[in-house]
Amino acid sequence: SHTALLNICCLHDIYGRGMTSVALALIKTGKSDPGAQLSDGYTALIEACYRGMTSVALALIATGESKPEVQTDNGYTALINACNRGMTDVVFVLLATGKSNPEARNKLGHDAIYYAKSPDLKYAIRCECAYLRRRAFVVSLGI
Repeated sequence: SHTALLNICCLHDIYGRGMTSVALALIKTGKSDPGAQLSDGYTALIEACYRGMTSVALALIATGESKPEVQTDNGYTALINACNRGMTDVVFVLLATGKSNPEARNKLGHDAIYYAKSPDLKYAIRCECAYLRRRAFVVSLGI
């Protein structure tokens, strides 16, 4: 809808200008559409993570409408973008949600570990991958 597109464009513009308090206020009104995607697949959450806006990312995820696992047309996720930009706090927030897929790959075939800038980020992502594999195994056993 035009309203959803307008809302997400406003959110993207706000993030681009680093206006965290304005973004948070807009989210709190409940009149924006935090889960909306632009034509290239980008969402407000992907943009906030790219810019390292941890409090905005948390607020977007808390709405339940912003999904960390969403990919752009090129396969980028909020986690891949945060790793690529070295946004450590955002990476840990995304991993803590349990909804980011650290093994998701973009169209270039690269995952979050590939883009992680520091050994700490690489380690955290590998731990999350191992945890997800163990959890899937336990679920498959019906335990």
